[in-house]
Amino acid sequence: MIGIAVLLECLEDERVEKVLCISRHPLDIEHPKLEVLVRQDFESLDRLSDQVKGYNACFYAIGIPSTGLSEEQHKHVTHDLIPKAAEMLFRNNPDMNFCFVSATGADSSVKGRSMWARVKGRTENALQTYSFKSVYCFRPAFVLPKKGVKSQVKLYIRIEQPDIQEE
Repeated sequence: MIGIAVLLECLEDERVEKVLCISRHPLDIEHPKLEVLVRQDFESLDRLSDQVKGYNACFYAIGIPSTGLSEEQHKHVTHDLIPKAAEMLFRNNPDMNFCFVSATGADSSVKGRSMWARVKGRTENALQTYSFKSVYCFRPAFVLPKKGVKSQVKLYIRIEQPDIQEE
């Protein structure tokens, strides 16, 4: 949900010349400045090195809910894959701004009781070790979808959205 929202904003922004979206599934969006690479296997992003050169920003918004997962399962997607992607991007674009969508409550001390918060905190800490131009870890507490964006998480789908008028 956040990834699609960021993508839509980038496509609308005249300062953004080109967008490369690496996604786990095809998108229902077509735009002249959008290129989509569908990859089920995020373990082998090194194969994309030539295609990611020349970009100056990355919004990393891939994640999964922790509900029903062991810490190891959640850690695999939410932590293990992200530094691999960051390493590949850094090798190809050291002047890149890396933006990671984390979550409010992420525990950078990695000592808290909440499994998902420790995993997110561990990921944030790992990303801070890269010498990108900048590294940002966003911790949204609540996201109100707009512009037709819908969540794939069943819990979020069940929450009735208030009728908010956009200004």
